[in-house]
Amino acid sequence: MPAAVSAWASQKDPQAVNQIHFNLLTTYRDDFAKYSGRLTIERLEEIMRSVPRQLEVKAGSTGTLKSLQQFILEKKKAVAVRVNSDFPSLCCVNIKNSTGISIEYSLLSIPFYLIGQLHRLIKNAKK
Repeated sequence: MPAAVSAWASQKDPQAVNQIHFNLLTTYRDDFAKYSGRLTIERLEEIMRSVPRQLEVKAGSTGTLKSLQQFILEKKKAVAVRVNSDFPSLCCVNIKNSTGISIEYSLLSIPFYLIGQLHRLIKNAKK
């Protein structure tokens, strides 16, 4: 994503940023053939299409996941997913937001290399 950030910083042109994102996705799709022995190309496309459009990128260890909690509250979901470089974990979160509303959900944290197992992991987390 540094190229997209750089393009935005220098050009302030959403179309230029969108083109960089499109090129990045095309590169990912071009690599699908490398994994054809483990997953079908159709499954990889399904995974790509299922990635939420609303992503938030946090850097550092001080993130409080406020927007994730707001999303959970608004969509009335029971499981949230965080992708990071740490060990896989599943924990129960029970907090109050800034307006005092209780938010309770399961937070599934998975490392990047388990993205291909996301569907299965979410299914197991709901049990």
